[in-house]
Amino acid sequence: MNPSESFSLKKVKNELVATMIHCLKLQQLLLTMFVFHQGMLVGFTTGELTRAYVSCVFGVTQIGVAMSIEGACAFIISLFYGRILGKFGRILPFIGVIALDLAYITFALLWVPNENSQTWEVYLLLGVGGLGVGSASALTYYFVPVFFPNDTARGFASWTLWTGMGNLVQYAWSTSVCVRYKIYTLYGTTALSVVTHVIAEIRHKRKQRKLIMEPKLTEIESQSKFTKL
Repeated sequence: MNPSESFSLKKVKNELVATMIHCLKLQQLLLTMFVFHQGMLVGFTTGELTRAYVSCVFGVTQIGVAMSIEGACAFIISLFYGRILGKFGRILPFIGVIALDLAYITFALLWVPNENSQTWEVYLLLGVGGLGVGSASALTYYFVPVFFPNDTARGFASWTLWTGMGNLVQYAWSTSVCVRYKIYTLYGTTALSVVTHVIAEIRHKRKQRKLIMEPKLTEIESQSKFTKL
């Protein structure tokens, strides 16, 4: 092994270790529930809705159309959500994402597809799901530089990891747990996302306040020393 390869492997190893350490930071762990929840929602859409809602009632031929509608809605809202974030900050857009998620899983819980169901109903359901996914993605890209301005690369890596974990959990119990109970679980992860995010916001605001106050306190201390002299 030549020195350049050794250096490259060492660099990759150090970066992996640093990323794992970042994943275990309290602020990151508090924000993790939100992206984990989003990963579970994506897994629910691709794994459960296509199987239990679309193909069973309307046939496999409708899966492509339904998922295209979901993707189109996600794309469209992600374009507008960036501007919304710039105008209204983080809190209101976060509430909007949670509202869309709740509307989506409530729709999935209450609507029972049968032989009398119309295709537009499943298109509407997937459209609402796409709005939630697209707005959450835009929100994620906005959150990372705000909460981790000096460590954005590892922040994005961590969020991608936990989104994938949410997908993995949803796919792992795909055939062993009833759809209704999966929806109840999504209600639980939604609630946890809100609680942990509120704590993360409080901690962030306290940190920002501290950073603002430190120069002022230093200036006051220096003036006090000068007065004494």
